Amino acid sequence: MLEKRAVARVDRRGALQVQTRFSLDVDEETYLRIIYQKTASLIECACRIGASFLPDGERYDAIFQSFGRQTGLVFQITDDIFDYLGDPRRLGKPTGCDWAEGRITLPLIAAWREADAAQRRELAEMAASRDPEVRSASWPEVQTFVQRHGGVDYA
Repeated sequence: MLEKRAVARVDRRGALQVQTRFSLDVDEETYLRIIYQKTASLIECACRIGASFLPDGERYDAIFQSFGRQTGLVFQITDDIFDYLGDPRRLGKPTGCDWAEGRITLPLIAAWREADAAQRRELAEMAASRDPEVRSASWPEVQTFVQRHGGVDYA
């Protein structure tokens, strides 16, 4: 029974990111919930487990929990920034994968918020396709959009 509840919890956590794929209407609060669930919660738990080995670990649990959560959020936001700024050769992975796969990240959310209606319409046209190849082809324009509207700086 416990295993079923754990699996259901994992399914719900992953479901939010799947539900919001390809949606340019993802807000910052939702994005932060997604990255907490997929990255920060893992680091948070690791920090809390480490604290539990201390003789008076309960006393420090909240501190380690907060540290782990914040570290995980910063890690994921930084990774999302590298998607826009990074050199694939230096990163060891291609850039633009989040866009190609329909994941909307903080740099794009911030840029979308700052863009005017005409610029949003142009991006929305590019975002309308769910074909990874079509989306990958539009990646340079998306990078320019995010840079022009301060998305990376905000993130």
